[in-house]
Amino acid sequence: MDAEHFLTKGSPKKSVETPWDFKGYVFKIMGGCDKQGFPMKQGVLTPGRAKWRTQKSARGCIVSPDLSVLNLVIVKKGENDLPGLTDTENPRMRGPKRASKIRKLDNLSKEDDVRKEKGEQSSQNSETGNSVDSSKEES
Repeated sequence: MDAEHFLTKGSPKKSVETPWDFKGYVFKIMGGCDKQGFPMKQGVLTPGRAKWRTQKSARGCIVSPDLSVLNLVIVKKGENDLPGLTDTENPRMRGPKRASKIRKLDNLSKEDDVRKEKGEQSSQNSETGNSVDSSKEES
């Protein structure tokens, strides 16, 4: 998808004309890069590059035709499925580590033992009473 689909005269965040594949979809622009590879930076309100001494050069956050990549997040799903994006559901790679988030995910009460759910590494550390840092100091 080209950056030209998201260019409008009034607002850089909404597109007036969308291709028929994207009918009903609402996207949020998260960033992008121009043709030389300079990343877009939030808060830099110039269409060109901004040069700072402390950091590498960054591009402004305004969408223009000289962008090569535009990063989008789907906010609202539309009528049709997009092949490769919304037609398949990918499982999460990792689960939560914090006990309160594990309880919320598995609908457990505060009295239930969460160490069983967390995994093998955390249960081994809790049984011996040693943290990773204290074992390094002893040796």
